[in-house]
Amino acid sequence: MKTEWLLAAACAAFPAVPSALAQEAQLYCAGNDALVRFNDAPLPAGDNSRWATVAPAPANRCRLANGSEVVMRARQTQGTPWGMGGGNREAVFSLWADRKKIVSREEFWPHVMRADHDYTTNHALYSPGAIHVCRYAKGQLDLRQTENVICEKRRVDLAKLPTDPLEPKDDADLGKITFTSTYNAAFCESFIARKGTKSEISEHGNTFRLGRILGGDELAIGKPGQALPFAYGQATTLYERRVVSIRVAQFDMLNIGEVQTVVEFAGQHSMFNGNFFMVRDGVADEADLRKLVDLSKNATQQADEMEASAYGGWRMLRSREGDNTEHDVIRIADMTFVLARPSFEQDGPDAVLYRMTDGYRAFTPVCTFQSVWPNL
Repeated sequence: MKTEWLLAAACAAFPAVPSALAQEAQLYCAGNDALVRFNDAPLPAGDNSRWATVAPAPANRCRLANGSEVVMRARQTQGTPWGMGGGNREAVFSLWADRKKIVSREEFWPHVMRADHDYTTNHALYSPGAIHVCRYAKGQLDLRQTENVICEKRRVDLAKLPTDPLEPKDDADLGKITFTSTYNAAFCESFIARKGTKSEISEHGNTFRLGRILGGDELAIGKPGQALPFAYGQATTLYERRVVSIRVAQFDMLNIGEVQTVVEFAGQHSMFNGNFFMVRDGVADEADLRKLVDLSKNATQQADEMEASAYGGWRMLRSREGDNTEHDVIRIADMTFVLARPSFEQDGPDAVLYRMTDGYRAFTPVCTFQSVWPNL
């Protein structure tokens, strides 16, 4: 979430990808063949008759007549708010036979469709020894027309492929939240509601909730009814537009037993999606706050430039995760913590809980949380 004063991205208009379509991929198995259909589109005439009566494989997992177990997974990738087709998501799929990966994160629906450039995929057919990936003509959006579907054959020598070291034997651990603790494991564990239990934190009282993945664990941090520094209605809004907000609160952000003025800058703009903080000792007067807001509106680059331009005792606070990070300020046992989580899908943990200090970096990691997501 980047603020209005930061570098804007000029995005050309391209057809949006219907999210409902991009989510649909289904595995079917018959004999020694495994078919992946996309978007529930009709198959070319020669294939429709054979597969018309075959039921979808439960949980996209099946066993062929020769004993091979085939698994398919698909998902939408994370869209970004900038660039060509910004906000759209592409959809990808992977396919395994006997825990050996034969297709890896292959796109079947692009995040932006340009005539004579991008393809959508009608189906993929795996048989021992080969896989056929069959696509529509470039730029074709009408999935009902299959006359121009062209198949690409790829050889698959299963005996020579390595076993995917990340592919589990089953999905029993999906949704499990693992963690590492810097100081006290019981403190970190206390925020996790394990599978089959209920979180004690109400839906509207918590500051952060990592929803259960396929019925797995849940991460919830905060207390019901807790007055949090930047909760809705608590902080004072200094500036607000559709993609940016600037709010101020006074509390002990740095855990030094004294009040600081903390200004939160949050927005979704250009190459920034998240929030960061400017802090100074004591209670800043209205003139100092206005100068800070004006400074931010005149900056022309990323948050780094604003940090370099800081003046008058203001100091920037943001975690090492970077610009595309959302930070939730939480008060626990009369101490200030910040939960950092990525705004977009990216490598790294799902969330890091930091205790705030008055040191150079200010963010001291306390708990690192990671969910077990489906292997893709």
